[in-house]
Amino acid sequence: MKPICLIIALVLSLGGVAGAHAQTGEAVAAVVNDEPISTFDVRQRMLLMIATTGAQPDEETLTRMEDQALRSLVDEKLQLQEARRYEVEVTEEEVDGALGRLAQQNNVTVDDILADLRASGIYPNTLRDQIKSELAWQYLVDGRYGGRVRVSDDQIAETRERIINSLSKPRYLIAEIFLPIQNVGEEQEVRQLANSLIQQMVDGAEFPVLAREYSASATAESGGDAGWVLSGELRPEVESVLREMPAGRVSPPIRVPGGVYLIALRAKNEGGVVNQLRLQSITLPVPEDATAEERQQARQALAEVADGIDSCDAVEDAAGQLDGAFPTNLGSLSDNALQPEIKQAVSGLQPVSATAPLDTALGLQSFVLCDRQQSADGVPSDEEIASQLRGQRQSLLARGYLRDVRRESTVDVR
Repeated sequence: MKPICLIIALVLSLGGVAGAHAQTGEAVAAVVNDEPISTFDVRQRMLLMIATTGAQPDEETLTRMEDQALRSLVDEKLQLQEARRYEVEVTEEEVDGALGRLAQQNNVTVDDILADLRASGIYPNTLRDQIKSELAWQYLVDGRYGGRVRVSDDQIAETRERIINSLSKPRYLIAEIFLPIQNVGEEQEVRQLANSLIQQMVDGAEFPVLAREYSASATAESGGDAGWVLSGELRPEVESVLREMPAGRVSPPIRVPGGVYLIALRAKNEGGVVNQLRLQSITLPVPEDATAEERQQARQALAEVADGIDSCDAVEDAAGQLDGAFPTNLGSLSDNALQPEIKQAVSGLQPVSATAPLDTALGLQSFVLCDRQQSADGVPSDEEIASQLRGQRQSLLARGYLRDVRRESTVDVR
């Protein structure tokens, strides 16, 4: 493991400019719409990336990190410029609040964070500037698209039904890092970055920290946490890898249209759906010494009564039409709790309807299906579904927005 002083020396050696020159006399690394990004800014961001990820990079990895740091700074500069264009401002108090939340998430104090930064040769404003750009872009995107991203009750219900119906398929609890490929010429570079991140994890860097720093996915802010994802919702290229992966592993780089994924498979579940049924029954006792003809007559009588039931409120009255018959409210129960012949008879029903009379230990019984609900562990609440749908749509809009901003801007990398 390299000591931090050696890593700082390696970073400062890039570009041939001594760290003592810090913020004066620095070379220009890029110009974004007439606003410069200095080589000092790039080196500071690299040190921040190293400090937050726990990486122990070699010189080759540092070169790739330099490219990533510059790309991130260019995007942040564009985001801040676009925010200023629409008079979106971020106060120092808001930055302080975000810094406080970051400290709380890591079970440390803000002073601890600042002390660690200084010990790593990082000016506190390097982190504060990154937080400021993230907040400004978030405010801008929320203001631009928040009112347009609406989720209806029907969409929530459809999504919930689709989730439940899909729960018989495998589910994957994943975290993700998405590295975008803007053009064909970047593919090799992005693949190298993906392999570098894997090596950093081997050396002890944590996946959530790397996701926050590198991922272009909407899940980056939450450390790449994508929650439970159902089979069929993933890209085929990703699912084919996860299907063969054991839980607790990180995937190799997975090429998909638009970029490369790294997936941490936290858990895997083969899934399963339970039918929760609300049932009532009509029981018609039949004497043990009844003749075959008498039993058949009782069966026909019960079938006629059961066939006329059109609501569960009518079950009691229907039972009253037959001498000796009685109704029973069975309540809500899983279809797995039913005897096989009853489960099979009920499986083909739609609410509200009744089975043909069945021979049971109590006599002849007809079961009335009042309601059927499918349930399974891990089904999100309506609020969680709505939040997820809004997040997905807003993320797509935000990525398209930044792509348009890049296209309309002048970026000169020196």
